Parts: sequence; structure tokens; C-alpha cells
Amino acid sequence: MDGAGLLIVVVLAYFLPAVIAGLRQHHNAGAIFLTNLLLGWTFLGWVIALVWSATATRRSDGEHLSGRRPHGRMGVGMSIPERRPVAQELRIALTGEDFANPNGVERQSLIAGLQAGYTLSLAADPENVFDPRAVAVMSATGVIGYLPDDYEDVRAAIRRGRVYPARVAMIDRKSNGKLGVVVGLTPPD
Repeated sequence: MDGAGLLIVVVLAYFLPAVIAGLRQHHNAGAIFLTNLLLGWTFLGWVIALVWSATATRRSDGEHLSGRRPHGRMGVGMSIPERRPVAQELRIALTGEDFANPNGVERQSLIAGLQAGYTLSLAADPENVFDPRAVAVMSATGVIGYLPDDYEDVRAAIRRGRVYPARVAMIDRKSNGKLGVVVGLTPPD
């Protein structure tokens, strides 16, 4: 390898963290580049920039995405989150997140343990004393809320046994200071 080829390889290796951040469209790509540029000459600065470039990213709409998904593996310690077409996904803000479940567990504490992308399940809840047509939205640890009655067509389909793949699309803070959940439902084919 001649001198120019070696120089190109060295420069690419030096800026590897910035390249990774750019390819992953990391929300802190600019800061990672500056860290790489100014501190990359120290081995520790280069490692910090590399690790930072492989951390979780956000979509352009501000939604947090975990970099540790089972899909889209890119290499050792890095992954690209699975991207679903937004046009096919129905986004619904839940109701009832402020209350406790019958076993006494606060739904707010269950929601606090979730992140965007987590898989959820939906089930009819005919025993619900407030709405016998209710559809509960559940994480692996319990009910986190209910589909609002504005979506009665979806609720009726679920009560008839139709399965909608569901995930946490977004967790936000409501005007009362409590956590709110927006679920993403993919209509079945």
C-alpha cells in the first residue's frame, strides 16, 4: 500500500465514530464529530466517540428508539432499529393511564418502565365495570391503559378476535404531569 492509501485508511479509522454516527443518522452526530475531531487523538476520546455513536438514536419526530432491538443487527454492539412504515400504523393515545390496576399496581409505574418500540398486547375486558366494551392495552407486566371509545370500530374488531400488532409509539407527559402512552397499531392484512 502506498503512502496515500495508508493515509486514507488512517483518516477513515480515526473518523470511524463520526462515520458511524452519520450513517446511523444519530441525533448527536455533530457533537460526536467534534468529540472525535478534538479528542480522538487520545485513545480514550476515540473510544468515547465510538461508543456514543453506537448508542440509541431518535427519529426526526423526537421519538426515542432503543438501539438494542432483536432486528436489524449491524455489527458487534451496534444495531439499526426496525423501521415500520408510518403510513400503515394507526397511532392512538390511551386512556386510563392515571389509575391503578385491580391488583394495586399503579399504571404509571408500569409505563415508566417502557420505551418506544416495546411490544404490547390488546385484549377485550368485558369485566370492566366502567365500560364492558373496553379493550385493555397490556405490557408484559400488566394493563397500562385502554383504547378510547373514539376507536369503537377497532375495539369491536378486537372483541371479535381480530389481532392487531401493537407497540409503544411514544411516551409523553400529559398536561396533568402524568405519563401518557401513544400506541402504534398495525391493521391486520
